[in-house]
Amino acid sequence: MFQPRARTPWMKAWLGLFIALAFSRCALFGGGGGNLPKAKGYDVDPPDGWQEMDKADSDRAYRLGAGGVVTLNSSCTRNSQAPLEVLTKHLLFGARNVQYVDRQKISVSGTEGLFSRVSATTEGVPFHLLLFVLPKNGCIFDFSLVSQKEVSDGDTKEFLVFIKSFKYGSK
Repeated sequence: MFQPRARTPWMKAWLGLFIALAFSRCALFGGGGGNLPKAKGYDVDPPDGWQEMDKADSDRAYRLGAGGVVTLNSSCTRNSQAPLEVLTKHLLFGARNVQYVDRQKISVSGTEGLFSRVSATTEGVPFHLLLFVLPKNGCIFDFSLVSQKEVSDGDTKEFLVFIKSFKYGSK
């Protein structure tokens, strides 16, 4: 009879890296794909200390000192009139045991978006997310921070500063 192997710390580390790469390569678990039209003419200011990384299909990607990954994706073909809660759920397709710890509407660049703090699992490994969805001028902007550890207050504040730095029409 098949006996699954126990997960070693090494395996968990690789799974964590896989999760981070999956988030940086697509619109979270739902898959963004590089063929979707991206928004143009917007800008954000990452906090000092965030290291730019290979963005793959994302618009922007950064690694935090604590090991988390921040991505920003835009899509101009999805239904930007959908409720913010539905847009957030689309980011979590494939995640299991999803729990919303906090949700709040935040106005950015003159438009209301939804900030969510989420915990979930994939392949039995827990992870934590900060998400922000913002519909603007027919496009949707998905901001995400994914971490295997709980996101610190400092990283949360920096993520919110990053979100609030969003400017559309600045390029």
